[in-house]
Amino acid sequence: MYRVTTLLIAAATCLLATTASAQEKIKIGLIYSLSGPPAVLGQQSKNGFELALKELGGKMGGREVELVVADDELKPDVAIQKVRALMERDKVDFVVGPIFSNVLVAIHKPVMDAGKILISTNAGTSSFAGAACNPNFFVTSYQNDQIYATLGTVATNRGYKRVYVLVPNYQAGKDFVAGFKSAYKGEIVEESYVPLNTLDFQSELSKLASIKPDALFTFMPGSLGVAQH
Repeated sequence: MYRVTTLLIAAATCLLATTASAQEKIKIGLIYSLSGPPAVLGQQSKNGFELALKELGGKMGGREVELVVADDELKPDVAIQKVRALMERDKVDFVVGPIFSNVLVAIHKPVMDAGKILISTNAGTSSFAGAACNPNFFVTSYQNDQIYATLGTVATNRGYKRVYVLVPNYQAGKDFVAGFKSAYKGEIVEESYVPLNTLDFQSELSKLASIKPDALFTFMPGSLGVAQH
């Protein structure tokens, strides 16, 4: 969380130079999944940000901070509406969030087109790296495929010859598989992509028992991980 506030302080300092009144508040829009099964992830991120701001005395760059919170409901179309409201109605200077990569993909363009600063505290969609990099876009967590490339190397070094892949069917899941496959030298015996709201894995677990791989590679955020465990 302090990494997030450090970025915001630096950005806020730059903003001071272009703002007519240094006494105006900095307005930050937080957009997280705050309802439904994934709400625990969004709520924890929101709580962490609010705690960091409290410990900073409610100020960044010497200016008072006002937070405006939006629930993306884990729906990309809703997220676009919410982030546009943050920028057009609430006039936020920064957009912070979201948790899920499919939501980040949805809000990235409207925020960049508006010339606002977007700081993703969790989602790290790999498609926004490299040629698609934007100077107004920051990620304080990771790039999705990088950490799972490391797991591909670990699986290879441990001698796992056959691996079953099970991930949710959205941007982050696909990024994680791509990262794993980029470094794994064995055989992927099966790739199962399940809906992001899946809570019943009986079919996949039966297939796993039948195939008998050396290892299972999976990524299950929030409620999916609880159900699979």
